[in-house]
Amino acid sequence: MMRLDIHEITSHRALVSRNAARMIATAVKARTDPVPDGDAVILDFSQVEAVTPSFVDELLYQLSELSFRGYRTVKFLSPPDRLSDKFKAIGRARQIAMDEEPSDGWVLELPKNVG
Repeated sequence: MMRLDIHEITSHRALVSRNAARMIATAVKARTDPVPDGDAVILDFSQVEAVTPSFVDELLYQLSELSFRGYRTVKFLSPPDRLSDKFKAIGRARQIAMDEEPSDGWVLELPKNVG
C-alpha cells in the first residue's frame, strides 16, 4: 500500500487546476511499481481545503493508468468535500466507481482494462 500527502506534493490548500492534478499523478506514478491486484494507493487530502470538478476530472484521468500496474483501488483520505453527485458523475464518465466511506473518505475502484 502506498500513501502520499497531497499537500506535500502541491503545497496548495485549494486544488483548482488540471496542472495540480498532473503534479499529483506524476508523483504517484513515479512511486509505483507493478503490484498484485488488491493493493491500494492512499492520497491524503487532510491539509487540502477545496477541490474543483476540473481538478478531480484530470486526477481521475491520470490515475486510471494505475490499473495497468496492478492498482485497482485509490482512496482519498480526508477529502475536503463530500462525494457529491457531481463528483460521482465525473467518475462514471471515466468508468471509475466512486463511493464514500464516512470514516475514511472516498474510495475509487479503477476499471480492470483501461485503454
